[in-house]
Amino acid sequence: MQSTNPFKDLPQYLRVFQSYLGARMYLAFALTLFAGLAEGFGILMLLPLLRGVDAGGADSSGEAATGVAKVMEDMLGMFGWADSTIAVLLVITVAFLMKGVLLFGAKGYIAYLRGQLLRELKGELFDCYSRMRYRYYVERDTGHFTNVINQQTNLALQAFQTLTQFFTQFISTLVYIALAFVVAWRFGLMALVFGIGLMWLFRWLNSYVRDLSRRKALENGHLAKLLIQFLQAFKYLTATGQAKPLRGRVTQSVGRLTGYEMRSGIAQAFTDAVREPIAVVAIMIVVIIQLVFMQQALAPIMVSILLFYRGMNATLSMQGTWQQTLNQIGSLEMVRDEFADQAEHREPDGFRPAPVLSRGITLNRVSFAYDDTLGPVIHDVSLTVPVRTSVALVGESGAGKSTLVDLLTLMLKPQRGEVRVDGIPGSEI
Repeated sequence: MQSTNPFKDLPQYLRVFQSYLGARMYLAFALTLFAGLAEGFGILMLLPLLRGVDAGGADSSGEAATGVAKVMEDMLGMFGWADSTIAVLLVITVAFLMKGVLLFGAKGYIAYLRGQLLRELKGELFDCYSRMRYRYYVERDTGHFTNVINQQTNLALQAFQTLTQFFTQFISTLVYIALAFVVAWRFGLMALVFGIGLMWLFRWLNSYVRDLSRRKALENGHLAKLLIQFLQAFKYLTATGQAKPLRGRVTQSVGRLTGYEMRSGIAQAFTDAVREPIAVVAIMIVVIIQLVFMQQALAPIMVSILLFYRGMNATLSMQGTWQQTLNQIGSLEMVRDEFADQAEHREPDGFRPAPVLSRGITLNRVSFAYDDTLGPVIHDVSLTVPVRTSVALVGESGAGKSTLVDLLTLMLKPQRGEVRVDGIPGSEI
């Protein structure tokens, strides 16, 4: 059973993709982590450059570096670059180039996994459909199957794309906040509190977007059913002028889909609009606290501001991406549930290959009912059809002629009695 909090269902969504891709999907997250660390190293290298900014050039008077700044300066001193501004700038450049290479590797690998997932989902779903019980097939509308394999799998792939993007942003956020802790732990603590508070404030909006996504997935299936009904009955509907009532139902379905889409778009627009104002206001509050009340040095504050801004932006981007994921999550849940339904309604296979027909097909006291409350369509029928003969089944509409043919071809399984092909029970073939 799913919770009302989408974050609690996050492991379920990950397991769906992991069942097809395995642990390979986590390699992209590792590459993102290294990219974030490379960028963080480049940002920390600003500390040696900015130490001279504090209070009238304190560094020029011989004040020693402390904390992270000292570690960075000692690292530069090991290579003889402590007094070389050019060398520091080159190190920063290389760090950001490494970040770009690693991010390209992560995003390129995610694109590769997305292609693999497309092949796995659609291929396995087609295999499931080819093995489902015929009775289950006739009880469902064709629009449902077309909707799932065509549209919902594509939307599930988009959910994979945004979900991996969400995790890469989550990793970046952790890196920025961790580095802010290293440079100025109070700054990092405030960044962490702000980040958690923001995600808590958006929790209702996230649940609302996921509910809209589930409604959209169901409505898309309903619309596909109506369209297929129209196309299959096109000749009759146009000849008799009966397309107008069906059009009304299609229009209502499209109207509901339009409403869901508009509401999802407005929710996303709200998140995008408040991203930068929230980040700027949070930074101003933290900087005032650091300068006025805590009397912190300017150089680490400037680096922390950069880290905090990156962290806040990553947090708000993460929220926006999470909303995009939830906007497609109804499709992912529908595809997941479809695989579960197909496993439950799979046609059981026998253990003997179908023989080359040499004698004939026999029905021995066969009975079958589509609905037990309505009584059997076929009741206690015995029949032998010899090989190389033609048999005519004559009767009024609803007498059971098509059902009898479905039993002869083993498309349906009798509830009582037995069908034999050249003496072999149909359940064994």
